[in-house]
Amino acid sequence: MSKKIIIIYFSVIILLSLLFSSLYTQIWDPMWNPFRAKPSVVLAEMGDNLTQVKTYHSVLDFEIGITNKEEFNIKGNIIGDRDNSDFENLKYSTDFDLSFAAEGIEFSLAGQSKNIGETGYFKLTTIPALPFLEPMLIMLGIDLNQFKNQWIKVDEESFKEIIGEECNSLQKEKQKEMLKELTNLLKGESFFRVEEEFPDEEINGKMFYHYLVFLDKETIKKIMPEMFEKIMEYTPEEDETKISEGMTEEFLGEFSKGMDEFFKKTGEIDTEIWLGKKDKLPYRIKIEREIDISEFEEGEQGIVTIKLDINLSEFNQPKEIKAPETFKTLDEILIPFYLPLNEGDTFPISEEMFLE
Repeated sequence: MSKKIIIIYFSVIILLSLLFSSLYTQIWDPMWNPFRAKPSVVLAEMGDNLTQVKTYHSVLDFEIGITNKEEFNIKGNIIGDRDNSDFENLKYSTDFDLSFAAEGIEFSLAGQSKNIGETGYFKLTTIPALPFLEPMLIMLGIDLNQFKNQWIKVDEESFKEIIGEECNSLQKEKQKEMLKELTNLLKGESFFRVEEEFPDEEINGKMFYHYLVFLDKETIKKIMPEMFEKIMEYTPEEDETKISEGMTEEFLGEFSKGMDEFFKKTGEIDTEIWLGKKDKLPYRIKIEREIDISEFEEGEQGIVTIKLDINLSEFNQPKEIKAPETFKTLDEILIPFYLPLNEGDTFPISEEMFLE
């Protein structure tokens, strides 16, 4: 065998080895790669990986429009950070901007909200001008401008001052335990099935899987009885006695039937999802759907348009979410509109009503 043939022979072996390695390790990952991860496996990994995410940033854009005899439209943009590091002290912060349009009337609402554990704060930065409601609010002594650019604290003590009742701490602990068990129950479940796999996309130097998925109603129908059973375990005994076994079976039967009827009328809801190839986490979810109103209301004509675009980023990056330094409590804002009856009781009635 000549040296030339030997060199060619080893060159081919080396090239084939490099090709095999690049395909196996998915450094090069064309759609025909025999070692390419199956979409169902990727989605399962996504579900597991999401349970490990402690912090993330989100941007949500949505639009819902109804074109019928009249037109109604609501648009919104919600930007937020979330910190799940401490399950007992969840934190999130959002900025929201909403706009409404109906029958020639348009108005906007914008603000911020924060949540630190069981304490919430909210602030309105844009308050809609509502001429048709303002006279009524003035009669009740309510000035919406007092909510503008003012942080308002909402917590257990605020509700206690207003409704005169104390929240059941034992019940709250049970709710936390139930939430943990429901989260564990959902682990490993995939609620989507892949309809189409698109070529990988590179966005900002990062490679993504790109799928068209449909909601898997059969998985939802399967998991629902287990979830309901778990909820019943944490239902207070006095309420549980009111719910018979027959009522439970009837509810689950109606739920399953309702899902079938809903999807029969709406069809599959197309959902595009982009998953990071390295971390198998969702970075973008996009939904666009038009629904014929006549499918739900016989004799009615019109279209419901739904658009939803969610972008997620900054997974497990540090987030600093703090309570505002200055704020008013909810009872400080609302108690002026309430008159005490008996000790510890309140009744929602304005003092001005007695002065007329």
